[in-house]
Amino acid sequence: MKSPTSSFGCYSVEKQRPSSVIKTEFEKGYIQARERFTRDRCVFVVAFPHLKITEKDAFEAHFESVRQSGIFEWTNTKESKTYQVRYKEIPTFKISKDASMLYETLLTLEEV
Repeated sequence: MKSPTSSFGCYSVEKQRPSSVIKTEFEKGYIQARERFTRDRCVFVVAFPHLKITEKDAFEAHFESVRQSGIFEWTNTKESKTYQVRYKEIPTFKISKDASMLYETLLTLEEV
């Protein structure tokens, strides 16, 4: 299943890489650090500042169908690369400040 898109495109994509280091602090202040033996999973924060009502409804329907456990394909338009992701947070929609009848949202997606 692919994610919906907007006719205006996305405004920004922020790619975050979580730390792959596990740190343990000891009583006397010593810190032991080691690399995790799992692959790094990126988190993407995608901004859509101008969504039509039909596009907002499509995003809401998509979230309702996959929730936060379903995996779907999402294409990062800035890199032209497709990722397998899931919703990390529940998307919220609010009316855009720039124009009435348009909505804005931030989607937080995590790579699986």
